[in-house]
Amino acid sequence: MLIKLSSTQALVVLSAMRDVASAGGTQALSPADTVALTSFAQFVLRLADAAPNPSWPVVTPADVARALSNAADRDHVLQFLVVMALVDGTVDTRKIAVVERYAQALDVTEDAVDQLAHLGQGNLAWLRADVARQNLKSITGHVVTDSIDVWIQPYRDGHADPVLSARVTRS
Repeated sequence: MLIKLSSTQALVVLSAMRDVASAGGTQALSPADTVALTSFAQFVLRLADAAPNPSWPVVTPADVARALSNAADRDHVLQFLVVMALVDGTVDTRKIAVVERYAQALDVTEDAVDQLAHLGQGNLAWLRADVARQNLKSITGHVVTDSIDVWIQPYRDGHADPVLSARVTRS
């Protein structure tokens, strides 16, 4: 199981996810939001009554921070909130702002939150580069500080390895 929460914590987390999906209560849930919340409740939290319910409490980021003392749980919940901000396929700066408030209250610095913020600002070049950097780091274990192109193609632009070049020209 990805995360194990008490029933009280689960309700707080679901309410926070609804808070993100509704952009802080300013818009109705989309059909995709409802499916995501129901699926999360049923398959991740293993709750019997999984459908979004008006009786779920209204929570604040501070409420969620008080409910979750475990750092790993906070990290996972913030990742769920990031997904919730995008689950309906739109980039909504109001939803992103809600996620950022939760990140601050939970004291979680997550690359996904920075990426979400840049997405909301339309910084797609930065976003693509950061996603590529994070993927490379997850695969190789190396943190790339130069351009990824430089790392992937180190012998380009006059930086050829003379031994390798000699071997290639002889072939």
